[in-house]
Amino acid sequence: MTVSLRLLAVGVILGGVACGQSTAQSSAQDNATPVAPAADKAGDAQLLATPLTASAKTPLVRSQAAKRLPVTVVVQLSGDSTGELQAQTPDHALSQDTIETVASNLKAQQRPVAAQIESMGGTVLSTFQHAMNGIKISIMPERLSSLTTLPGVKSVLNVGMYHTMDDLSLPYIGAPAAWTTGPGFHGEGINVVDIDTGIDFTHADFGGPGTTAAYTTAHATETAAADPTLFGPTAPKVKGGVDLVGDSYDADPNDATFQPVPHRDPNPLDCGGHGSHTAGTITGFGVTTAGTTYPGPYDGTTFVNTQSWNVGPGVAPKANLYAVRVFGCAGSTNEVTDAIEWAMDKTAAGGHQGIQMQVINMSLGSDYGNEFSSDALVSTTAQNAGIIVAAASGNSSNIPFISSSPGAGAKVLTVAAIDSHLGTPGATLTVATPAGTKIVQAQVSNGPVNIPTGSFPVVLAAAQTGEASINGISNGC
Repeated sequence: MTVSLRLLAVGVILGGVACGQSTAQSSAQDNATPVAPAADKAGDAQLLATPLTASAKTPLVRSQAAKRLPVTVVVQLSGDSTGELQAQTPDHALSQDTIETVASNLKAQQRPVAAQIESMGGTVLSTFQHAMNGIKISIMPERLSSLTTLPGVKSVLNVGMYHTMDDLSLPYIGAPAAWTTGPGFHGEGINVVDIDTGIDFTHADFGGPGTTAAYTTAHATETAAADPTLFGPTAPKVKGGVDLVGDSYDADPNDATFQPVPHRDPNPLDCGGHGSHTAGTITGFGVTTAGTTYPGPYDGTTFVNTQSWNVGPGVAPKANLYAVRVFGCAGSTNEVTDAIEWAMDKTAAGGHQGIQMQVINMSLGSDYGNEFSSDALVSTTAQNAGIIVAAASGNSSNIPFISSSPGAGAKVLTVAAIDSHLGTPGATLTVATPAGTKIVQAQVSNGPVNIPTGSFPVVLAAAQTGEASINGISNGC
């Protein structure tokens, strides 16, 4: 399962998120020639049928099994994670001591199961105690059915694989109206986690110098702790984060750059740009044409005064930003569950002890994804625990009604592709019919065309009883 992410529009305001769009493509896995490995047994086929099928068209596990490669799954165990307990608590309030104790107990529960998995030839990649009670592993496909027999195992979940591939849209979506409503809402006090390719914290949009030299200096020590004046609790915008993967990481075995071993470090410096783009749309200060950070104000005058922009402000320019990098400099990732675990981990072992995140944004998605992937399930857990979770949905070129995972998770907010311009190609049709003149607004959905003017013969399909219509004319005409 692979997903390409193209032009994204992401926004957060007052703890609410509008997320960008993702474009999915089938990978070369579709062309893999099946062989007859042990995983083709009836029991394994049944196991793969629901939770481990990446999509109706591209079953991730089977295509990798054909190549005799290990697969990555999450073994979910019985017992609630801290996030699930938080969801059951009034006001989602769970004391720090309780969080620490529950996490410690779950780690103890997971150790013997992890040992058994390793005895079966599996490799433990990470463990989760906050977004879910689970163990992320790599294992050969023929061993999958054996995992369900281990004590305490609740389910075996597919792990999604994702690929990466702002003109001023804020007035169009109404952000200035929120800035001027009541006392004015700009994201004050809101902690936002952006799960993406990382963040260029040297950029002027985030309060940095905004120079090539500043980025070059940061890149020279990109695996070490970042400059605390640009990244960390005292920084102007980017208050924290983590790099879960490293530059060389690429989880897709079909890529020439395949290197599936993540190398974690404390510095999520962006080398692709996608994460910096989405983060800027969420919380950026804005950059003037002089190349400097826009100081404000953020109100009804922001877009009507004489100010001009290199980069417009984000939807919530006063929110705090945390960047979790899950992509290398190129290729794919299967670290989304790990990223949500980081966002929900408020223990001493996490990167933000005692700090509650209010929003998680993921401008990524897997078309045809379902609610049974580990990414969708932990997204739902985060939402139930009081964190607003937004993920991309749709934007599959001219293919309508295609959603994606983790956006398919229950309660997850998803927003599909939208045109930020105040109009779409089309025409107003004045149609003379036996019942009188009908006015129909017609949209051109097949790309830019030259729309003629004048009188033309047309064929209209009359709406049937109960069918959606405009002035009695079928929407499908």
